[in-house]
Amino acid sequence: MRSILFFPGNRPELLAKALASGADAICADLEDAIPPSEKGNARTALDSAVQELPDPREGPPLFIRINPPGTPEGMADLETLGGLGTRLHGILVPKAEDAGVLRSLSQGPSAPVARIPILPLIETPRGLEAAPEIAGAAGPRGALILGGVDLALELGADRSWEALLYARSRVVHAAAMGEVPAIDMPHMEPKKLEDLREEARRARSLGFQGKLAIHPGQIAVIHRTFTPSARELDWARRVVEAGDGATGPVVVDGSLVDRPVLLRARQILAAGEP
Repeated sequence: MRSILFFPGNRPELLAKALASGADAICADLEDAIPPSEKGNARTALDSAVQELPDPREGPPLFIRINPPGTPEGMADLETLGGLGTRLHGILVPKAEDAGVLRSLSQGPSAPVARIPILPLIETPRGLEAAPEIAGAAGPRGALILGGVDLALELGADRSWEALLYARSRVVHAAAMGEVPAIDMPHMEPKKLEDLREEARRARSLGFQGKLAIHPGQIAVIHRTFTPSARELDWARRVVEAGDGATGPVVVDGSLVDRPVLLRARQILAAGEP
């Protein structure tokens, strides 16, 4: 998933627009985007809108960001999810801090979301410290997401690249240990597309595979950035052609092709597949 587009769960009329946005996945937000007094109404409205989807296999995967598990609102969200069946592809778990809590959601016959992937958000200092264990609990179809806006608030930091560089690097490291994708935080200024492009470029260079989005206008920039360019694909093809079956040292564009370089080329080719 290069992109996950958020929309407020209390505005189900935006579901159709999100589905048509071109995003690789969409996420109805029942947490931060919803005032406390509206959360019950949001659950009801979202449940009705999702039930009316004609075919859950068409369009991008639908995720829901629930409220923190263990809170009354989080428990109510989980009860709602049980009625959505195959229309729901996974949940985003905010302020993830405890791998055991995540496992309790997804493992066992009575687990509330045993059938779908879990995508934990790293949004607190405790969550950042426990990121490797959390990534391991996300499961093979999950992902690890940097919730940088909340994390910056908890750290007393701003949202600049420099301030969150350590957090980004740790999330990528943890995701690699757990063998799940790492998804970067959203860029919070939808009209500043050049700033988004640069932030996404840097995130990809660190090892992120995608980025959250808060506006449909961000999707094209995110996709272009996280999709290998024609130049990258050409290099990767030439590396694979030269390296496969070679019995001795191989040089491409003046650089030695050893096993890590060959594996990286194959990763790029895989990421460029439609």
